[in-house]
Amino acid sequence: MAKLNIATGRKANAVFADGRPKVISVREGPTQLLLAGPWGDMPSNTVLSGRLIVRERVYGRLTWATTPKGDSFPVCMEVFAEEGDRGMARELGDDSSSSARIFTSARVKAVSEFE
Repeated sequence: MAKLNIATGRKANAVFADGRPKVISVREGPTQLLLAGPWGDMPSNTVLSGRLIVRERVYGRLTWATTPKGDSFPVCMEVFAEEGDRGMARELGDDSSSSARIFTSARVKAVSEFE
């Protein structure tokens, strides 16, 4: 992450879907978020790809970034709720062990390794 001028522990805003924040359904497995503004050397709307893990919260591990111009590179980030907790809070309406309802707005944190 240092090559991107992003220090470990720093956070940025990201969204699971464009538009106004809302509750969406997600499944465990591959996922993508959009960077909601420039961060270090990554421009706004960079696609962050990785995997969601559905447990008591929805955790995200992001391992790849693709800029709007098509440049791709590895990253190491975790998904955090806007209120600061690791993972996204599950919203009411889906008690499944492999899917959940979450808000579209999130924070991503640069990490050196996944917890």
